[in-house]
Amino acid sequence: MAKEVIKNGSLFLHGQKLSSNVNQAEFSMDADAVETTNFASGGAKEFVQGIRNTTLSTEAMLEGTAEPQASLQAVLDNETEAAYTVTQTYPPAAGDVAWFAKVIEVTHAIQAKLGELYRASLKFANRARPSRGKVLEYNTGRSTTGNSASLTIAAVGATEKLVGTVHVVSVSGTLPTLDILIQSDADNTYASPTTRVTVPQFTAVGSYHFVIDGPITDTEVRVNATVGGTTPVFEYLVAIGIAAL
Repeated sequence: MAKEVIKNGSLFLHGQKLSSNVNQAEFSMDADAVETTNFASGGAKEFVQGIRNTTLSTEAMLEGTAEPQASLQAVLDNETEAAYTVTQTYPPAAGDVAWFAKVIEVTHAIQAKLGELYRASLKFANRARPSRGKVLEYNTGRSTTGNSASLTIAAVGATEKLVGTVHVVSVSGTLPTLDILIQSDADNTYASPTTRVTVPQFTAVGSYHFVIDGPITDTEVRVNATVGGTTPVFEYLVAIGIAAL
């Protein structure tokens, strides 16, 4: 199997697109080893997997303006739950592999040294189990109501869940509003689509993480976006996946 060199990537964190501010991200997962050694263990220790832990760590190269520093600091100060999405591509495209979760910031350390870059070391702990999925839509400038292209996924089983994230990273216009529905159907004609997720309305940058119980037999999904306001323009990313929770 061919080896891969990371040449680009994307990190969306709450309402920020940080691809031009970071050059590495560490996604770490581990679990406690809970000992179950007993009389029948045959002289060897035995363990089962205990509580899992997931963290996301990165260093952001800060800029002279208020962003992204102010938004990142606000996540910690306000104890705001935030979603993140990482892809191996920049810019991300529909169908690209994505990793995502809901997290809360636990470390925010500023590094300022003469002659070196102004940085922030960031660490986040999960508030929901991380998932692997795909980019459903990355829209760099939606100004009118419409649908994304359809994405084919597997059916969601009775013991599985449909999971995903939404990141709105840029908003302009007068009184702009963005209403997003995640819809599914049996085929890509969407003759009778079913709304699976109603995302809370966005009027500013931010993020949303959703978890929907299976089963879902539909294998086609799309984003239905309704845009309102005067000359509104939204940049956003939606990722989706299936998790056995």
